Amino acid sequence: MVYYPSMMKHKFFTTPQPFGPCLDAMRAHVAGCAKEQQDEEIWWLEHQPVITAGTSAKREDLLDQGKLPVFDAGRGGQYTVHNLGQRVIYPIVKTARFKDDVRLYLRHLEEWILAALKDVGISGKVIPGRTGVWVGHHQSEKKIAALGIRVSKRIFHHGMAINICNDLSDFQRIVPCGIEDRGVTSLHEQGVMISMKAFDDILMRHLPRAFTQIP
Repeated sequence: MVYYPSMMKHKFFTTPQPFGPCLDAMRAHVAGCAKEQQDEEIWWLEHQPVITAGTSAKREDLLDQGKLPVFDAGRGGQYTVHNLGQRVIYPIVKTARFKDDVRLYLRHLEEWILAALKDVGISGKVIPGRTGVWVGHHQSEKKIAALGIRVSKRIFHHGMAINICNDLSDFQRIVPCGIEDRGVTSLHEQGVMISMKAFDDILMRHLPRAFTQIP
């Protein structure tokens, strides 16, 4: 089956979303999709500041939550932070569109991000054995986008978070994704002073190519 992103519904949230109610809404939408009562959608949002734990999170990697709430997200991966200035994208799509292949789906997401970063002059990369998209070389490598997904009833959900202009100091409260010797970065820290809306436009432009041209 060929995936045509232009046929997907896109839902843009205009205000920062609290994580808990958003998670409940996503789970309800997934259940509806599984019963053919809801359409596949791609959700675009920012979260109110929060720490989320994936299914592989280790308690010792939560260093100091401070005033940030902590949620068990139920997605793959470990701890991450969501906060203002970070673009979160949750595609809620049927696994059949990607041959029921989790790795293939993750590759689609990575290629989508890489293509958008290239347009703004950032050379991103993926690292074997690590999820997400990275910039830099060797000891200077930093993660600029995190990925974490879940499969329920043959529906992919959760998704990815791209650091645009968010406060990176919040990541000092955790060991991001369980990797102690690498940091995180953002488009603004990399010198690309772009608005979230402008980067959304770039992501939207690359969505069809990134989802249809990967072998």
